[in-house]
Amino acid sequence: MAYDDPRAALEALRARLYQLGWSDPIEPVFAEGTIHLGTSNRNVNEQLSKLIELSERSCLIVPGRDSYRRQRDGQTLITHRVFEVYVFYLDATITVGEESLAFFGDDTTPGVFNVHEGSRDLVEAMPLDPENLPHAWCAVDEGNPAIFAKDDDGPAKEGYVQTISIALGTKRRTLGRTAHATT
Repeated sequence: MAYDDPRAALEALRARLYQLGWSDPIEPVFAEGTIHLGTSNRNVNEQLSKLIELSERSCLIVPGRDSYRRQRDGQTLITHRVFEVYVFYLDATITVGEESLAFFGDDTTPGVFNVHEGSRDLVEAMPLDPENLPHAWCAVDEGNPAIFAKDDDGPAKEGYVQTISIALGTKRRTLGRTAHATT
């Protein structure tokens, strides 16, 4: 069995986050074109700087660690592939005195904490794309509030950083004979 494709899993996670809604009647949390896929951890600051300048709520999904967790069952080696991603949620530009509004929200905005909560409920233990990614499902590992700013005097955005693990499948292999060292 092959593992599911990590790039396709990132695209499926983005599609799932676009489904996130809030308020009554339901409105999308993210407007079309506001969820971005990052290229690597190396240039996260540069990617976030571009989002800080936007006037709308936005999100950046950055690939993280790709790990293989192994266990042995008799003569079978079982390997689970897990792909970690970091999701950065950024709300509207902060103005003095409205930080808690951008964080917790009200009737006019969901706030980044509620976006984190809603996204956790939307992706936790759910298959990302059962038709095209039969093995991919998510687990939200942790989240932390953050303030994103280009510099001390520039615009800043209330934010939340979420770590999500995406299980990409399991492989089972029969163990072969091992070579014995002789001295």
